[in-house]
Amino acid sequence: MTRVRMQIRCHGATLLAAKQVADAVRGALDGFAGTMGDVTVQSCLRADESDDDEPDVEAYSVRADYMIVFDEA
Repeated sequence: MTRVRMQIRCHGATLLAAKQVADAVRGALDGFAGTMGDVTVQSCLRADESDDDEPDVEAYSVRADYMIVFDEA
């Protein structure tokens, strides 16, 4: 079994748009167990999440960390 921490950044023109993308990612990944391609995922859980803004380029993002446990082939 292998355990990794993966960080996903969701971007949007507004903070609300970035949060909507992060919500969709959370819905797909948080609590997931099953097969992804040829990898068997035992568990995928959100570990942390925070909002970021980049005022110089008028962009927003939400950073989410997920802990993923899977069987290595």
